[in-house]
Amino acid sequence: MPNVGNDDDGLRVLVADGLAPKAIELLRERLETVEANDNTSEEVQAMLPTFDAAIIRSRTQVRADRLAEPGRLRIIVRAGVGLDNVDLDAAKAAGVEVHNTPTATTRSVAEHALALMFALARHVARGDASTKAGLWEKKKLKGVELAGKTLGLAGFGRIGQELGRMCQALGMTVIAHDKFEDVVRPFADEMGVPLVSKEELLRSSDFISMHMPLVESTRGWIGVEELEAMRPTAYIVNTSRGGTIDEDALLAALRSSTIAGAALDVFAKEPVKEPFPEAPNLVLTPHVAGTTAEGQDRAGLDAARIVLSFLGLE
Repeated sequence: MPNVGNDDDGLRVLVADGLAPKAIELLRERLETVEANDNTSEEVQAMLPTFDAAIIRSRTQVRADRLAEPGRLRIIVRAGVGLDNVDLDAAKAAGVEVHNTPTATTRSVAEHALALMFALARHVARGDASTKAGLWEKKKLKGVELAGKTLGLAGFGRIGQELGRMCQALGMTVIAHDKFEDVVRPFADEMGVPLVSKEELLRSSDFISMHMPLVESTRGWIGVEELEAMRPTAYIVNTSRGGTIDEDALLAALRSSTIAGAALDVFAKEPVKEPFPEAPNLVLTPHVAGTTAEGQDRAGLDAARIVLSFLGLE
């Protein structure tokens, strides 16, 4: 474990889970910076009270019991979008501010969602594996075009809007459903995207892309009933949070051809340490939608600037 020093030291920031080199360089120019990339989540949490600020990613979980006595900790910044790995109520009670970098990886995640849509539509994963295995499954791998299809966005925030623009450029019809309809309506109207009910989204979409946080109201947002309401030719993509889809129900739907395929970048339990259950036309990636060189540079620099501004160093 890194040397965490004494409370008499100058301003200090703890960086966990890795951060872009440009961001580390910016921090080191202005305050003591300790990296804890090789430490466990428990070790990182134990270190928090001896730092003025902490920058984390998705790996580190900040629980309520670790915030009960925050020590000198004044701010936590998540270099990324979601904040479900920080107990926000406990942080507020402890007087610790919590921030994220909501725009840094928008383009990266949207592009990955689109890549997964193409992978499903054109059987890319199966074609790669079978050809490498010496098979020639040309007749079995007839795909579909995205042009002319309907994309249903389950959530119409920044990432959903970015993906929507990309798919409109490809000739797709885009519809969306969002719990906060009044908030997103101006953006939907500007893009010409109809806001529809959940039922209409499920019924009318050829592709559904998930773009919502994991809260109690969204847990299991796609389950048995929702999958049965979808078209048998429809595909679903999730680059948001794993718990928004009931994985058991999804696997059963794929095996029974209730839907045509699915692609997951996020999972109910991460990291996935056991072989994932087999199912037809299922494409998996290990939570890398936001992991691009450009996106990580933006996330790291945004997080660093938030810390420096909060501490009065920028």
